[in-house]
Amino acid sequence: MPTVTTGALTAFISRVDCNGEVTSDGGAGVGYRGFCYSTTNTAPTVENDTVLCGSGTGEFSGKFVGSQNTTYYIRAYATNEEGTAYGDGKAIITGGIIIP
Repeated sequence: MPTVTTGALTAFISRVDCNGEVTSDGGAGVGYRGFCYSTTNTAPTVENDTVLCGSGTGEFSGKFVGSQNTTYYIRAYATNEEGTAYGDGKAIITGGIIIP
């Protein structure tokens, strides 16, 4: 399985910018990487909304536009032939308030 971390999140009025990193491909190339997010699921998966951010290892970033004054739960993900791995989950409220 790949190893992925969820990095810094930045919220704007209705947009969220996300950062992540695939630190290891787990011995098989990473075909997909990105972010999954939800307003209800505190541990979102690729079954929720996603932002695709390419493939391979290394740092990556993405963004999505949502609703104003809304809490989003976000995790980075990476997928290879062994499966999908997730980074730590984070939450942010559009408007810039980060929930620890």
